[in-house]
Amino acid sequence: MQTLKPIDPSTASAKTKKLLAAFEQLRGRSSNMLRVLAQSPPILEAYLQFSLWRWPNSWAVNICCRLRPPSAPGKD
Repeated sequence: MQTLKPIDPSTASAKTKKLLAAFEQLRGRSSNMLRVLAQSPPILEAYLQFSLWRWPNSWAVNICCRLRPPSAPGKD
C-alpha cells in the first residue's frame, strides 16, 4: 500500500512554500496533515478555502487574507 509522506517545506514549490509560510506565521508551525496536503498545492489551497467557508472566524481567514493580492481601487 502506498502512503503519502509530508513534504519538506525547504524543497517545496514557490506556491506551496507561500501557503505553508502563511500558516506557520499564524500558527507557529505547519501540521503533518497540511504538509501531506501540500503534495498538491491546489488541494492544500482548496482545504484552506474550505476552512475559510466552514469556519469563517478562524485562522483560515487570516491565511487567505494574507495570500490574496490587494484588490484594485474601485473593485470592492
